[in-house]
Amino acid sequence: MPTLPYALCRAVLGVYTGTLLAFCALTAQALVIPAGQTGTVAVIQRFGSGLQLNLHFHTLALAMPRASGPTT
Repeated sequence: MPTLPYALCRAVLGVYTGTLLAFCALTAQALVIPAGQTGTVAVIQRFGSGLQLNLHFHTLALAMPRASGPTT
């Protein structure tokens, strides 16, 4: 069974995380959080336990943007 090229997997991950971070930025604007920051950590998994091709991402993301800088 052919494997997916690593560059293609990275491109798909880039679109996925870009969309997720854009949603968080829109949420920050809606909640009036100036210069809100968020982040993600993602791992690409290309194979399942039986070595079948099964592209998916394991992602940890901050649920809500946080304000940058000192708070009062």
